[in-house]
Order: sequence, then C-alpha cells, then structure tokens
Amino acid sequence: MITYEFSSKERSLKEIATFATLSNGFISVRGDPEVSKSEFGTFVSGVYCYTPIFYRELVNLPRITPIYLTIDGEPFRPISGETIIKLDTFNGIVYYESILESSIGKLKYESSRIVHKTFKGIFAEEFRFRPINFAGRVCIRLPIELSVSNKSVPPQVHVKLFKIVESDSSNDSYLHVRTEDEVYDVYFKMFAESNDLQLRPYSDENEIGFLGCIDVDPKQAIKVAKKVIVAKEKSTLNKYSEIAKEKTYQELLDTHTTAWQKEWKQIGLVIEGDIDFARYLYFNTFHLLQMYDDESDVFLLPARGLHGYGYRGHVFWDADIYSLPFYLFFKPSAAKAMLKYRCKCLQAAKEYATKSNFKGARFPWESADDGYEATPRIVPLDLTGSKTVLIETGELEQHITADVAYAVDLYYTFTEDEQFMEECGLKIIFETARFWSSRVKYDQEKNAYVIEDVIGPDEYHVHVNNNFYTNLLAKHNLELGVKYFELSRQKNNWRKIAEGLTSEEEVQNWRRISQKIYLPCLTNGICEEFEGYLQLPDFKVPEGCIGEKCLPEKIRENIPKTRLIKQADVLAGMFLLKEKFTKETIAQNFDYYFPRTTHASSLSLPMYAAVLAYLGRTEESFKLLKLAASADLGNLYGNVEDGFHVGSAAGVWTAILFGLAGIHIKNEKPTLDPKKISNVKMAFNVTIKGQNVRVEL
Repeated sequence: MITYEFSSKERSLKEIATFATLSNGFISVRGDPEVSKSEFGTFVSGVYCYTPIFYRELVNLPRITPIYLTIDGEPFRPISGETIIKLDTFNGIVYYESILESSIGKLKYESSRIVHKTFKGIFAEEFRFRPINFAGRVCIRLPIELSVSNKSVPPQVHVKLFKIVESDSSNDSYLHVRTEDEVYDVYFKMFAESNDLQLRPYSDENEIGFLGCIDVDPKQAIKVAKKVIVAKEKSTLNKYSEIAKEKTYQELLDTHTTAWQKEWKQIGLVIEGDIDFARYLYFNTFHLLQMYDDESDVFLLPARGLHGYGYRGHVFWDADIYSLPFYLFFKPSAAKAMLKYRCKCLQAAKEYATKSNFKGARFPWESADDGYEATPRIVPLDLTGSKTVLIETGELEQHITADVAYAVDLYYTFTEDEQFMEECGLKIIFETARFWSSRVKYDQEKNAYVIEDVIGPDEYHVHVNNNFYTNLLAKHNLELGVKYFELSRQKNNWRKIAEGLTSEEEVQNWRRISQKIYLPCLTNGICEEFEGYLQLPDFKVPEGCIGEKCLPEKIRENIPKTRLIKQADVLAGMFLLKEKFTKETIAQNFDYYFPRTTHASSLSLPMYAAVLAYLGRTEESFKLLKLAASADLGNLYGNVEDGFHVGSAAGVWTAILFGLAGIHIKNEKPTLDPKKISNVKMAFNVTIKGQNVRVEL
C-alpha cells in the first residue's frame, strides 16, 4: 500500500486539497491545510439546497478543520513552499507538516486527521508544534468557521446556503444549522483535549470553538486534539458525542485504521510490475471506497465525489454506467444503495416524463437529492449576464433513462437479488421501457422506429437524429421490459407485481418496437454515430492529444461541424452490449472512431481501454488504462481542484473487470476470461452472486 506525499513546491494547494480529501460517505473534508483560510467547509452527503442557476447543489457547510496559532495577536502562517501533505491510503489518514512563521519567530507544526470510517459522525485531528527560535506565549484557536458559502457563477459570486439556528459555547461548543430552503438540519459539537494546556469554549458571529494560551520555548512540544461530531439528527449527535468523549484521539485513530486495514484485506488488491500504475490504482480505489456510507439506505454518488464544487454535487449517467460496476463487485451493498437512490427518485422521473409529454419514467440528466432535473439551462459568464453559455444536455441527453435500466439489469445479473427487483427493480425496468415506447417515432420511409433530436454521449453534436448509442440502449431497455415480464411468469412473487405494472398487450408492443428500432449501421461494418455524421468534414486528432488544446484553432472553433467526437459513443454502446456484435465489427468501429476522439471527457479513455482489452489488444489497452488512471494524480484535465473524477477512476476498474478479467455470466454461472499484460501482475477479490472469487491477471 502506498503513502502519497505532496509538496506545495510542486503542486498548488487547491490540487493537493482534492487529493487529500477524507470522507466516510457521510462527512467529507477537503485536504486544505487547517492553519490557513479556505473557501471550503464541510460536505455532508445528501445535504442540498435550492440555489440560483444550478437548481439544487451540495451545501458548503461550516468548516470544522481550522487550527490557528498566534503570538502577541500576530498569526503564524505557513512559509511558502514549506508545506508537505501526506495521504496514507492504507490507514485513511492525512498528515500535514509545515514551518509556520511570524515576525517573532518560527515553529515546527505537524498534524494528522481522520474522518472516522466506522463512527460516521466523527472527524478528529491532532496537532503538535514546537518553537524553533523563540520563546513566548502562544495562543491556540480551534474554531468551527461559520462564514463559508457556495461559490457560484461567475466565480466572484458566492451564495450562503445555510443559516444558524442555535449556537452554544457555555460548555462544549454546540452548533445547529439549517439549509436556507428549510429542508435539512445539521448539528455540530466540538471537543478539545490536551495534557499541556487548558482550552475553554468561545463563540462570536463568525466562529464557535475552543481557545487557550501557553508559554512555550524551543525545548517544549505542545500537543492538542480536536474532535468534531457532525450529524443530521440530535440522537445521532448525542451517540457519537459520547464516543468522542470516551475515546482519546489515539483510540479513535486505532479503531479507524483497523477498519481501513480490514477493508483493504477484503479487497486483496495486489499490483506488481508497474509502480506508477500501482500508485494511480491504489489512489483511485481508496477514494472510491471512502465515498460509500454503509449506514445509509441510498448512495448518492456525485460526478466529482464529495471532493469539491465540480458539477455542484449532481449525479449523472456515469454513476450507473461507469461507477456501479466497481461497487457491484467490491461492495455489492453499495451498488444496491446506488440503485435505491434511483428508486427513491422514480416518482420524480415519472413526473418528468409526463411533463415532457411522454409516458413511463424519464430520469434527469443531472439530479440531486430530490430526483428532478438539475441541469442548468443558461449559465452566466460575467456579472452582467451579457455573456452566457447555453446547456442543452438536460433537455436532449435522454439516454440516461436507458442507462439506469441497464444498471438494474447488470446488478440483478451478478447478484440475483430478488428482493430488490420486487421492491423497485421491476418498476424501473417497466417504467423506463414505457418511456421509450412513447419516445420513439415510426418512420415509414425507413420502416423503422426512430429517435429524433437528442444528444448522445458525444456532446459535441446536438439536436441529432438516431444517435447510435441512444437507439441501441433504448432498444435494450425495451428488450429488458420483455425479458423481465417473461421472467415474472416463472416467479410467483414477481408475477403479481408485473401484472400490476404492465400488461401482455403493452409488452408485446415493446417487443415489436424493439425489433424495429433503427440502428444506423452500414454494409461496411461501420455504425454511423448519428444520421448525417459521415457527411461531415473529416479530421483526425494528432496522436497523443488529450482534449482540444492541441487541435488547430480553426478546427477547435468548428468541432460540431466535423467528425471529431468528445468521447466513446458508438464504442460505448458496443462494449456495454458486446454480445450483440462480433469482435470484428467492434474492432472495425474502434479503428474508425478512436483516431477521431479528443478524449475531452474523462470518461473516454477508460471505455476505449475496456474495448481494447475485450478485443485482446491488451498492450494497447494497458497504455490507455494507465493514462486514464492518472486523470487525478496527473491532473490530466487541468481541473482536479474541482473534485475527484469518480467516473474515470471507476471506469478504469470497469475496463479491468469486464475487459482484462473478462467477467461474464455463461449458462447462469460466473466465468472469467483473464488476459495477460506484459510485466504487470494484478490480483484482487470480487463478489459474484454472493460468492467470493479471487481474480489473478
């Protein structure tokens, strides 16, 4: 297992803060140095609020990490370039080291922090400092900061999305806040402990916490611990407050690290032969694991995790298509909780379909806690609003509805969770099939059903007809409706549910439509991404180019009018439903589309790597896989400060699990088709249909 060391000499602190984010799926704190101010506070999973432009977004709640040292009223500040932050992924600990200085002198500062893996409401940190070249009276302030807000657009605009309901510093520091829309309450309580000095509670209009002062000299090291409890209910606050009171920081640390070590042992991940790839994969796996709260019924997984403002904490299709497989095989309960989030939002999806003049359930392109469409329509680029960008994905990128149905079927295939299907899975399958049956249009000239005016995964081309991916997944969704209706005839518990949701007549209509959905494939084996795509001017991306920056300016300004695509589109559909295509057809389409892909989406490289692995082109696959795995640590897309690339990190695992390991079901039994990579060996444990399986590559 690897410890990651980041230096402020080599990286910006905003990047490091994303890398060093700690979470337990409930509380999340970025790795900002506690001795400096930060715009980031605390994220609590599922706590959203109405907000301008973005509908609902994760609330930036009070900041619980700060520790400030002063002498004679003057603050100690980190010396530029002297900050080291270490992330211990094996134990789930962040370490901070720095030299702090004031005009009076310097001191050596060290700390460690955890977001407790087992006790979901507890954040704890311990710090030590020792004067280097002075003696004097140092005062310590341990606040919860109340002045944080949500950064909006343009970036000069900030919106405060919570209000103070109650604060009390008469004994322990207690705080109760409520989101501005009156939907969520969040409670905080802080404790401080030290054998070296006495700390007393305090509060003012911007802070609540503890403070104390002590005379120090270079021979003396001072140690203090800060423990903060965060909860959405008072009863939970009281429960974890008792634990935090009873246990020292070291005791909390011990139980936390034991839980993390158990997690890694269960996964049994071993990587040999390529240290860089190992570093990337351990790092990504750690961040994926720490976002799941096993005490929550639903798992709401934002596209950039609980690591930053990216996409405002909204959930996209990559949760269902790119991320769910990781949890399905390593934490099946997490995969179920992800789908239960979709279950929770099913009524909103049905309302969305009705509002759009369709039937069944239509899932939104971006969603938050309530399941309604959260995609911003017009985003201002300046304070006057005279410069704006129009976003049409919310209206047109409708394939997500079929993606959710695909995920339900995938989950059932590898778990045989009958109870989930009875409670919700069948409803999702049937309601989404109903949506597509109302969304298609019969084209007499083609003698086929078409789907007009959409955006596929390739978001460069908008308002297109018969996008291959959308049509293929819609066809599959309708086939799933037929499949599960027929299965329900063999299962007494299912039969009653199915008959209450649909009818033989409706299912036969689904069958008829699915058999005649138009797929724009040519006799030469190439499937056209959408109608008219092959009539566009051709251009190939320079080899090794990631993103749009290396394209000629003239091309860059006219991408939608060329055959350039943003990410795997045709190939994504072919990989997800690989049993419908020959390997020769998939290879032909890969060789055509890959040179025309900019990979401007972080979801692109993992999918192409998965395709290559499936085709047996493992050396090419591994090259892409390693590059994809570096998305965060390598800051491949230049935006890591906005949060962790969840879909990309999990997508790498999708490529490993389905591509390199070749996990599939044959004759209702799990089967592996492992492929070798030169000089690289991997092994890990997965769960398939309740059975533990050791995979070795």
